[in-house]
This record gives sequence, C-alpha cells and structure tokens, in this order.
Amino acid sequence: MAAEPTETATLRPVEPAEPLSGPGRRVESYWVRLRSLVHGAPVLTGVMVAAFLVAAIFAPWIAPHDPGAASFLVALNPPFWVEGGSIAYPLGADQLGRDILSRLIYGAQLSLIVSFFAIVIAGSVGIVLGLTAGYVGGAIDSLIMRIVDAFLAMPFILMALGFVAALGTSVTNIVIVMAITNWARYARLVRGEVLSVKERDFVALARVAGQPRWRIVWKHVLPNVTNSIIILATLDLGRVIILEASLSFLGLGVQPPAISWGLMLADGRSYMTVAWWLTVMPGLAILFTVLSLNIMGDWLRDRLDPRQRIE
Repeated sequence: MAAEPTETATLRPVEPAEPLSGPGRRVESYWVRLRSLVHGAPVLTGVMVAAFLVAAIFAPWIAPHDPGAASFLVALNPPFWVEGGSIAYPLGADQLGRDILSRLIYGAQLSLIVSFFAIVIAGSVGIVLGLTAGYVGGAIDSLIMRIVDAFLAMPFILMALGFVAALGTSVTNIVIVMAITNWARYARLVRGEVLSVKERDFVALARVAGQPRWRIVWKHVLPNVTNSIIILATLDLGRVIILEASLSFLGLGVQPPAISWGLMLADGRSYMTVAWWLTVMPGLAILFTVLSLNIMGDWLRDRLDPRQRIE
C-alpha cells in the first residue's frame, strides 16, 4: 500500500541584512582596513617607536630639566639606582652636571628632525627620477641609472666629508648631506617597481585610452609603488639616525650647543671608566630606537608587500 505523501515545510530564504551605505559604509570599510593592517603588529616595538615620537615632538614639555643647564654640584651624578644617585636625575648627570634624560629627549627631537626632512627630500628626488627613468626608458633611463650607480658606489663617509667640508656643520647642512647621499636608493627602488608596473594591463588600457604620460604615471603607476616607498622610508629612519649619530660622533655633524646622541657619545668616551652612564644611555637610546624602527619596517613589509604574504 503506497504511503500517503507528507506535507513538506516551505523554506523561506533568509533575507540578508541591508548593507550599510553612505558614510557609515565608508567608516566600516576604513575600520576593517585599519584592523587588518595593525593585526599582528609588534606591540613592544610599537610602544618604543611611539615613545621616541612623543619624546621628540613634546620635548620642551616632558623634559624634567633644561638640557643645557649645568650644575657642578651634581657633575657625574650616577643614575638613581646606583649608590649616590638621585631621583631628580634618574639617568644621571654628565661631566658638567646636565641632566642626561633631558638631553636624551632633546636628542630624539634632533634625530627626528634630521631623519624626517632628509627622507622627505631624498625620497622626493629619488621618486621623481625613478619614475622618469622607469617609465620613459631609453637614454634618459641609462643616464639616470649611471648617476645612481656612481652615488651608490661611493662610500658614505667619503661623500659626507666632502659635503661637510664644502657646506660646513649645521643641522640644515646635515639634512642636505643625508638627502644627497640617500636619494639614489629611492631612485633605484622606484625604477625597478615602475618597470614591472608599466607592463600591466591597466597601464596599457590607459595608453590606449589616450591619457597623457603624466596622468598615467600619477594615477596608475605611482599608487602601485607607494607601498614599497613607505617600507623603504620606515627602514631608512633608523639608518639615517645611525648616520647622523656617526657624523656627530666624528665631529662632522651638528656642533654644540645642539644636542645629539652622537655628540653625547663623543663627550662621554673620556669618562667610560668612571661614569659609564655617559655613553651607555645614549648608546642604548640609539640601539633600541633603531632596532624598533627596523622591526616595524619588517612588519610593514610583510603587511604591505603582497609578495611577502604566504598564500
């Protein structure tokens, strides 16, 4: 005997929630992108980089003492955790009785100023020349790249000696020296990226559409090499800090009364056996700042460069 057909329940499709539109959707999209970018960020190095930036930007408000005020009553005063130290000078005082912590904070300010402007100038020159060489090609490409090779082959200290001898020692001249010696790195990187990007389909379609060269480079090529430029600039921050400290240590950088971590190292080397904190403190500041910037640069490379991602 055939079984009676049973009534089947009618399944209604679940209507999807109405997507956000307008400003709400844009805010959600920006938040998702930001959350994806910062996911897995190195927290400790991020805190150290943030501390460096805060110290550099707000140095006049957070420094406990005037960095140039000398007091022979506290000359060579040790850090507060060493016998004879004082909490008023937590990292100790130098041979003239100046607070080391305040000088480190103002030294961070000078390092940030030199690094920022040197990278902006070097990056601007290198990007323009790299875009020109990579997109135009031909004799212009050959000429620009021969100049780049010459700059990259010359030792940095040798170039710095020549430029400092010609321009003199000041913060402005150090920025110029850093920019002159670093622009070739950006030009080579951008040129290599442009050679790859300009062969892609969307660039070919833009050419077929009759767009002028400058518009193609500005709207289609440059945005696709920006990530590599950001990564190089982040890694270059630490490199420029070391170069500036090296020049100041050798007497080729900024001169007193300007405050530099390299100058602090040079001033304290004669007291290493009796006051180790004069060299250890600025040395640690350079070490941790540059290490943190390099780790952040590696992390940015992993996040922004699709070739570094594991599928």
